[in-house]
Amino acid sequence: MNPVGTLQLFRAEGLSFDVLDTPTLLMAELRSCLAQAGATVVAELVHRFEPQGVTGVFVLKESHCAFHSWPELGVLTVDVFTCGPTFQPKAFVGLLELSFGCHFSTTGTIQR
Repeated sequence: MNPVGTLQLFRAEGLSFDVLDTPTLLMAELRSCLAQAGATVVAELVHRFEPQGVTGVFVLKESHCAFHSWPELGVLTVDVFTCGPTFQPKAFVGLLELSFGCHFSTTGTIQR
């Protein structure tokens, strides 16, 4: 099998309720991390749930990034699928850890 892209999975725990329940903050932080890791955002959409939680997606020139937050649990998950050489998925994970000040995170990579 010749992979056509990389799926990078990320889960952070121990994050602030307020951060995880604020769509504008989450989108800004993720947008910044994506750009620093070499991605080009071409569209985005975010939705805040009641009573809490946020889901968002970035359409990237390189493919896409989706995230989900569970403020009541302090959990953020991010999945980013990319193809091409410009985006660096592992650098993106490192930037997420720094940006959100993760107490604990897990990652995984799948070649597709």
